[in-house]
Amino acid sequence: MRRFLAILGFVWTCFHAAVAQTGPDFDALGAKLDGYVGAIAAESAATKAGECDFLISTCKDSLVRQFTALKLYGHYMSSKLMGDDAVAVHIADEWFIPGKVAMKSELDLMNAKVFAGFNRSSLIGMKAPSLVLKDHSMQDVRLFDGIGDSRTILYFYDTGCSTCRLESPRLKELMSTCREAGENVRLVAVYTGNDEGAWARYRVTSLQVDGAVHLWDPDMESGFQKLYGVLSTPKLFLISPDGTIEGRGLDTVSLKALLDKILQRDRHIWGGNEAMALFDGIFSSYGDTLKPAHVLEVAGLLSNATIAKGDTLSYRNLEGDLLYYLYSRKDGAFKEAAGPFIDGFILSRPVWTERDSSDVLPLAGMMHSLWELNPVGGKVAAMKIKGTLLRKGRPDKEGWFNTGRLRGRESWLVFYTRGCASCRETLDAARELSSRKRTRVLLINMDSLFEEAPETAHKALEMFDLSLLPHTVALNRRGIVQRRYVSLDKGPDQGGQQ
Repeated sequence: MRRFLAILGFVWTCFHAAVAQTGPDFDALGAKLDGYVGAIAAESAATKAGECDFLISTCKDSLVRQFTALKLYGHYMSSKLMGDDAVAVHIADEWFIPGKVAMKSELDLMNAKVFAGFNRSSLIGMKAPSLVLKDHSMQDVRLFDGIGDSRTILYFYDTGCSTCRLESPRLKELMSTCREAGENVRLVAVYTGNDEGAWARYRVTSLQVDGAVHLWDPDMESGFQKLYGVLSTPKLFLISPDGTIEGRGLDTVSLKALLDKILQRDRHIWGGNEAMALFDGIFSSYGDTLKPAHVLEVAGLLSNATIAKGDTLSYRNLEGDLLYYLYSRKDGAFKEAAGPFIDGFILSRPVWTERDSSDVLPLAGMMHSLWELNPVGGKVAAMKIKGTLLRKGRPDKEGWFNTGRLRGRESWLVFYTRGCASCRETLDAARELSSRKRTRVLLINMDSLFEEAPETAHKALEMFDLSLLPHTVALNRRGIVQRRYVSLDKGPDQGGQQ
C-alpha cells in the first residue's frame, strides 16, 4: 500500500510538472525521486530496476521522461550501496543505449556505453568470468572455470596506486584473521601493470600473504579490464566457491563486514532442531504409506529448488540436514532410502567444501557402508551368535545359533539392548510373531553379548547395521534377506518397504 501511494504521488507530480504553464517543475520532481529511491533502498537490485522501468515509462512528456531517467541513472551509478551499479547498467541497457530516452550529449551516451560495457559481466549474483592469467614463472593459471573448495577474494591492484598502498596491508591483516579463524578463504591478487620488477618487490613487501595466488597479464590478452570493470585500482571482488560474485566495489572494511555476514551464514549446524522439525512435518504427511521412493522424491524437490538454480549453499544445507535426519530415524523406509540418497545427492555431487568433508561426507560414507550390509535379496551374513530362539509351541531355547541357518519358513533376527522402550515393545511384538506357524525368531541381547562374548559382539557390529537398536531382519528358509529395518512394534508387515 505504501509503495502504491508513493508511485501515485510520483505520477501526480509528473503530470502536473508536464502541464504547468511555467514549464516542468524539475526541482519538485527531483525531490520526489530522491524520496522514492530512498524508500526502496533496501530492496533487491532486480526490484529497483523494475521500479525504475515503471517510473520512466509513466512519464509521457519527453523532457520529464529524460529528467527522470537521468536522475535515476545518476543516483544508481554513484550510489555507495553494493549492487546498485546493476540498476544503473539496467537503465543504460534498457533506455539510453537503445535510444528510447536521449542523453544530454553524444559524449554522455558514449560514457554510458563504456560504463555498462565495463560492468555488465561482473555484477553481483553473476558467475565470475573465467580468466587465464600468468603467474610469476609465466605459467597459465585459469580462474573461475568450475566449482572450487574455497571462497576467493579477487584483488586488482597497481604498484603505483596510492589507494592500493593503503588497502594492501589491510588486506594482509584480513587474510591473517581469516587464517587464524580457520576460514577457507583465499586471496588472488592480480597486478594490472607490466613492470615485472616492481611487481616482484610489491609481492614481498606489501602483499606477502601465505597461500596467496599472485598473477598478472603482461600482454593484456585476458580482457580482465572489461570483464571485471577494472578502469582504475584497487578493485575488490568476493567470489563464492561455486564461482558466484557475492561482492564488488568493496574496500577492505566493507569486505570484512560482508565476509563476516556470509561466513556466519555458512556456519550451518546440520541436524538442528528446526531442520528436524521441518522434515518431521514433510514426512508425517505420508503416514504409514511412506516408502524410500518418497524420501528420494523430497530430496529431488530440494535439489530442484536449490542447486538447479545455482544455489549450492542452500543445497548443501538442506541435503546435509536430510542426511542427518535419515541417520536419526529407525523407520525402515528412511533406512532403506539412505543408500540411494547418498549415492544420488551426496557423494556424487562435487559441491561439498572442506568443512563439509569433516561434517557431512564421513557420516555419508559410514551410513552407506552400513546400508550395504545384508541387502534385500542377498544371503544374510552368516555367523554363530548367542541368543534366545522363539518357536511356536516350544519353550525358549538359549544357546549359540547360526544366523544363516534358522530353518524356519520365515525367520527373524532381532538385535536389541536393555533399557530401551522401543526395544521392549519390539520384544513383545517378536513373541507374538513367533506364534506363527513355522516362524522362528532369534533375539540377540547386545548388552549380554558384549559382557559374555565381546569378540562376537564386535563381529556382529561389522556384519549388521546396529547403529540404532532394535534392528530386525526378515529371512526366508534359505537365509535370503526379505526385509530389514522392520518396525515390529508397528506390526511385522510395516516398515522396511521397498
